[in-house]
Amino acid sequence: MRARTTPGGHAVAFGLVTAALRVPVQDALLGYAYAACAAFVAAGQKLLLLGQRAVQLVLFGLHPHMAAAVEASKDVDPTEPYAFDPLLEVASMTHERQTGRMYIS
Repeated sequence: MRARTTPGGHAVAFGLVTAALRVPVQDALLGYAYAACAAFVAAGQKLLLLGQRAVQLVLFGLHPHMAAAVEASKDVDPTEPYAFDPLLEVASMTHERQTGRMYIS
């Protein structure tokens, strides 16, 4: 398969792969929401004393919120959303050079 560029990042790539695999849209959206939540919880696990059981309970508790977010996303015009947060980008660029960090990444 020949690599091509896309007008987007990870979310676009995830959508292309799930479409190619014929994953139902609802399942793909829930899978993406779960992966995002799992990444946030994993980051929190490095900051807090959370064991595997606690992490699983947090993720389980988020299921209704993930389903609600997916449902709400059905009303979003796909040409409208965009991400623009220059302060977050600048902070991310300086992260590796900070003298003190909450955890090493």
